Amino acid sequence: MHQPSLHQQKPVRIEAMRFTTDTAEDVARWCDGVLGGTRRSARTRTPVLTIFGQIHGTIRAMPGDYVYRTRDGSFFVAGPAAFETQYEPVSTH
Repeated sequence: MHQPSLHQQKPVRIEAMRFTTDTAEDVARWCDGVLGGTRRSARTRTPVLTIFGQIHGTIRAMPGDYVYRTRDGSFFVAGPAAFETQYEPVSTH
């Protein structure tokens, strides 16, 4: 009788940038995204990053999210908890 065998994901390296108010312009330039703003109150303006034409359509990133590019060049957005559970920094030395 055949039994299931165990498998694990192959290590995958991606490029990623965390989208914050300080990195907004650099992230937008890197992923060819468009920066806009959402008014939350009369005093604050929260940046929103929109990336058009991706495999799953248009995607949006809010401050704190990670924007990452896969091996095929597609961009995705993940919240910090999900991203940090799945990925860890790679030493480039």
